[in-house]
Formats: sequence, structure tokens, C-alpha cells
Amino acid sequence: MISGFSCHEPKRPNRAVQLIAGRSNFRAEATVVRRSGTGDAGSRASRAPSLPFIAIHHFRQPAIPDGGRLAINMARLRYFILPLLLLVLGGCGESEHPKDDALILTFKRNEVDFEHLLTMLREDKELERVDDTWTKPDDPSTIGVTKERISSYRALFSKLVIPRGFYAFHDPERFTLLASAHGLSVSGSAKGYAYLVQKPDLVVGNLDEYWSPDGKSFTAYRHIKGNWYLYFDYED
Repeated sequence: MISGFSCHEPKRPNRAVQLIAGRSNFRAEATVVRRSGTGDAGSRASRAPSLPFIAIHHFRQPAIPDGGRLAINMARLRYFILPLLLLVLGGCGESEHPKDDALILTFKRNEVDFEHLLTMLREDKELERVDDTWTKPDDPSTIGVTKERISSYRALFSKLVIPRGFYAFHDPERFTLLASAHGLSVSGSAKGYAYLVQKPDLVVGNLDEYWSPDGKSFTAYRHIKGNWYLYFDYED
């Protein structure tokens, strides 16, 4: 932007013409001034071709209507929201579940603690669920389970890398230890360990590579040893 710039002499001009020139979205206002002199010098100057001088006052951009400003702001907002939305949705995919080999390695390194957790679950038969922030029943003291006992469970969750805790069912025994879970309560997926006294129907060689042929809900298992399995559960 050029503002307050003038190239004419301070003497009063004998002729001035106001010009308004428009180009693109900008408007420039200019004054054309011709030089004049006084006396003989002025007479000689008047006979010679006079040279124009342009006085540039300012450039200014037309105001943007409110509707135009709204469109601009919405376009800017789109470029911010879209990457954020993709980031959030991308974090809900099944690809983020731990791999089979990582889970099996954790089990082998901490098998004694997995067996200890199994013993605790058998002792607390009425305790159906312990997650990282809630339990079922809501108040475990009503079934004789203390806060200290719940803290002991969660300490084991941290060591065994099962941050979402367990589901416990008895008669027959079926204990599910959640290593990861994605999605909503009505749809999504989960992966972790399972202790089953009855052999499951769908046992595969590799959970990382398995998917149901029809793409619908399924629960698949991979055997580790004894009654211990890995499991992957998908709800469409």
C-alpha cells in the first residue's frame, strides 16, 4: 500500500485534473499536475511541452460484504475441522489393537500373575466387572469386596497391560481380560485374553489376519496353553 506519497512541487499548479483509475479489486486516486514557472523562465517553460506529475494519494480495498466474510470464515474453519475429524475417526480403527505376538509375549513373561488374577476372580464370584474407573456392582462393598481389593485388581491390570479390566462369568467359568477396546457399546471391537473351561467354537491360527467371511459380528480365539486363549471380538 502506498499512502501520503507526492511528487509535485509546492507551487500552485495552473491546471489540475483528477483521475480515478480502477484495477482488479483496488482503486487508486491520482492527481495530474503540470509544472509552470514565473517570469521569463515561466514563459520559456510555457512554450516547452509541459511534463505531468502524478500525486498518488492512497490505495484502498472495497469492503467485503458480511456474506462474503462468512463464506471466508467457513472455508478457513473447514480446513481446521476436517483434519481433526479424520484424526479422531482414525483412532477408532481395529488396526490399533495389539498384535497377537505382543500379547502372547506379555502372557509368557507374566504367567504367574495371570494365574494369580485367575485365583482372585474365583474368590470374588459376585464381582462381574472391574474397569479402570468403574465396577459392577457399583459398590463392591455390598458383596464383601473392599476398596483395597479393587486397587489390587487395578495394579494387576497395569502390570499385565489389560487397562480395561475384566468380565467374569461363572458356571461355567469364562473370564475375559480386555487389552484394548474401540467403538461404542452397540458396535466396535475388543481384543485381549480369555480363560475358558469349554473350548470355543471358532479357534484360528492368527487373529491379526482373520475376519469373518460375511463381514458380520464374530468372536474368534487363538489358543495359548491350557484353558488360556487370545480373543478378538467384533460387533457390526
